[in-house]
Amino acid sequence: MERPRNLSQVIRALPTLVIHCLLQQRSIVHIIRGGGIGDIVCLFPSIGALKRRHPGSLIVFETQYEFLNLGRRCPGVDLAIEEESLLARLVQILEPALTLRPSLIDERDPPLGERIHLIDDFGRSLGLSLSGSEAPQLTVSFPARRKIQKRIRQENLSGKMLVVIHTGPTWRVREWPLERWAELVSRLKSEIQGIAVVQIGVHRTSGREDRLSSIVPGAENWIGTLEFDQVIELLRITQLFIGIDSGILHLAGTVGTPSVGIFGPVDPNCRLSRKTRALGVTADLPCLGCHHEPDGPRHWRDGCPNDIRCMSEISSDQVFSACEQILR
Repeated sequence: MERPRNLSQVIRALPTLVIHCLLQQRSIVHIIRGGGIGDIVCLFPSIGALKRRHPGSLIVFETQYEFLNLGRRCPGVDLAIEEESLLARLVQILEPALTLRPSLIDERDPPLGERIHLIDDFGRSLGLSLSGSEAPQLTVSFPARRKIQKRIRQENLSGKMLVVIHTGPTWRVREWPLERWAELVSRLKSEIQGIAVVQIGVHRTSGREDRLSSIVPGAENWIGTLEFDQVIELLRITQLFIGIDSGILHLAGTVGTPSVGIFGPVDPNCRLSRKTRALGVTADLPCLGCHHEPDGPRHWRDGCPNDIRCMSEISSDQVFSACEQILR
């Protein structure tokens, strides 16, 4: 997606900056964070806490262009701006009282190995205590609801038990083999009456690498066809979400959708929603959760010394059993 860097962004934001900063003399708290959907969702509680700590300040959140819509949904954000844009430079000219760049323990130098939830990790990097906090529930626009309802009718899915799956693409160490996905979908459809499985995602990783999603046989292929609001609405009305460790899994938690997460290098207790019913499925290996080792992750994003056995050795039976616990 092209990242527009033109005056239109400045013009749209100018009234907010003029009123709050120049006329009302409010200070700016400038928060800068890219990454992926999951990172931003798990940063929301920290932004809310900062808003409470600095009630008179204008909270400006700078992120990638494709995540601006998500950033605007955070209750604590007054203004969401594109990273390194004209508007971002204008904010710097206004001399924020605070400029914050929240980070995760595996991003620090040297990395710090610790099993801590992503929400708490961000909070700690900003000096905040967020134990037990959760991301706020996301709302869905009426047009998105109408479009999803229309598509469900058009594809004869009305009245079906909807199960949404997300296979990636992402870091290769977090992906589950396609043949396992095919086995799982086949079993879901054969053993649970009235079920429909819908596959979502995009043909791109969170690191902006263009890579095709693996299309799962037996699933309705909605990959690359949904706008952001429509993804949230589909997740909201589905009975179950099944996915790898990704931003979509975090979104499912924000709309209260029960989820089954498939995990290998990352401990599911450090990622899954703490307010929505969610089960993590893992293999039984001594290297499990190597992302949290004391000297930093023992994998790299495209592989590991153990041939990513933590993902390849998770059976479809294990994941199906977790799904049954939620659906029955």
